Amino acid sequence: MLQQVRMPHIRFETEVKETRDEDGHIMRKNVYFAHVTPAGGKDVVVKDAEQWLLELKEKAMVRGAFDQAAAEYEQWHAKVKAAFEQYKAGEEMTTEGTPLRASLAFTKAEIAQAESVKIFSIEDLAEANEEAISRMGMGGRGLKIKAQKLLETKGDVAQENAALRQKISDLEAKMERMLADGFKEPAKRGRKPKEVEAA
Repeated sequence: MLQQVRMPHIRFETEVKETRDEDGHIMRKNVYFAHVTPAGGKDVVVKDAEQWLLELKEKAMVRGAFDQAAAEYEQWHAKVKAAFEQYKAGEEMTTEGTPLRASLAFTKAEIAQAESVKIFSIEDLAEANEEAISRMGMGGRGLKIKAQKLLETKGDVAQENAALRQKISDLEAKMERMLADGFKEPAKRGRKPKEVEAA
């Protein structure tokens, strides 16, 4: 069974490029670069962000519909484009999958260990290859197993939460019916407040 290729980690940077017009006036414009690192990999490839987006779009269109990579490039293009627009708008880029930092299951040290090899989500950690595990160092395989177990139980927790929400909704509806039928909440017991005597 072929392992699905995970979305790489992408970090955008802006550089100011200076040019001169015909009259010698300096003109400046922003040039955007994408620093691309495969999930769990160490090699960083720097690409012109706008050019790379065009390449991804072309790869999705040129390859035939029978080629599974075409659909993958199409998804990558959509995700990279959205992340790039977020970056240009000054927003923080979102993480693909469930961010490790949003999970209470990992300590700060474990999160730092995974992030050191450009793994930022539980899903990417669960799919970490041997190179990534090796580069994480001592305990890397344990982190992968922990992420896999979290994903296995995630479905169970979601079902439990849905059942609890339904119970709460049923109880609220029951209370509304009871109040509509004239049910009055019992008076609270306790001491009556002391009356202030007139001076």
